[in-house]
Amino acid sequence: MPSRRSTLRPSWRSWHSAISPAQRPIAKSKWLFVRPSVHTISKGEAVAAFAVLLGFVVILQVLGGAYTSGFGGFPDEPAHLVTALMVRDFIAGLDFRHPLQFAQQYYLHYPKVTIGVWPPDFYAALGIWFLIVGASRGAAIMFIAIVAVTTASVIYVTGKRLIGRWAGVLAAVLFVASPLVQESRARVMTEHVSTLAMLVSTLCFARFATTGRIGNGLAFGIVAAVAILTHGNAWALGLVPGITLALTNRWHLLRRLGLWLAAVPVLVACVPWYGFAPSIVAGREGGVASLLVEAVPGYAWFIYLGVAVPVLIFALIGPARTTVPSRIKRAIGSSASERAFHASQSALSLRHTRLTVSSTIAPPNTAASARRTRRLLVPAR
Repeated sequence: MPSRRSTLRPSWRSWHSAISPAQRPIAKSKWLFVRPSVHTISKGEAVAAFAVLLGFVVILQVLGGAYTSGFGGFPDEPAHLVTALMVRDFIAGLDFRHPLQFAQQYYLHYPKVTIGVWPPDFYAALGIWFLIVGASRGAAIMFIAIVAVTTASVIYVTGKRLIGRWAGVLAAVLFVASPLVQESRARVMTEHVSTLAMLVSTLCFARFATTGRIGNGLAFGIVAAVAILTHGNAWALGLVPGITLALTNRWHLLRRLGLWLAAVPVLVACVPWYGFAPSIVAGREGGVASLLVEAVPGYAWFIYLGVAVPVLIFALIGPARTTVPSRIKRAIGSSASERAFHASQSALSLRHTRLTVSSTIAPPNTAASARRTRRLLVPAR
């Protein structure tokens, strides 16, 4: 007759399947986040995508007259160009001892220097570009095209890795063909550089939310600092951690050191600049409050004009698909597994009762009683 220990205790597989997901260890938040399939992409494909998108953007720029028009598309455009030229001349002079005096003298000759009103990263990038390829209208517009195509390429690579090639192509083409991108690709403005930095920073935090590594958290903070020192709109990146944790329900990341270290680059580089440098807010009546009152509805309207309602609807499908179904599945799976656990407990108690009754009534030391007892003790498969 089988031993009492081997027959009364169900196998570990049955117990593991009966335990609810809340009681079972969760590997990499399996129940909290829908992990999409990852499609690999080669370097050659990424370079080919960049080349195709660059050709597409340059053709649109030529057709729109971007290389022949002046620098009057927006009031800030001439100031951005002059400030970038100042940075190029400062680097080319190889005399870095008196940067403030150099900027003051440059302003006396070209009163369009705005490096104090606006952060320095865009001017540094464009100034280095001018130092490499030369300063001209075509070089400036080509710089904007390369930055825009880099953003579109990152969108393509991300879309293909998460969903498929068709999704990456669709997302990249939608970005390049959107009205705001078509309008800004003909202007020497900061928007494309800040957009690229904000996108890369957000992807770094998405990587941190998946791995929890300190390096990914620091990468998010460093790229966020670059974006903030390009345009003040990038302060919106401060909302990324909270929104991500709320949508994915990964509150355990609050205990990770990488999340808090991400704030260090911003505190070290961005807060002093915005605290001590001249600001566009300082010259406004009402300060920050009046700026927010005008900026919030204005930016909302710009987003509506730039992407329109259909793209906004598609943008909401992602969070709805990754968070709502996972929580529903977790609730259903938890309740179902708990019911299975209680059912197995009831079945085991019933077997104990039947075992007691049979052992009391049946005659001992008979082959029939042994076979009957063995049938009762062996768990049903």
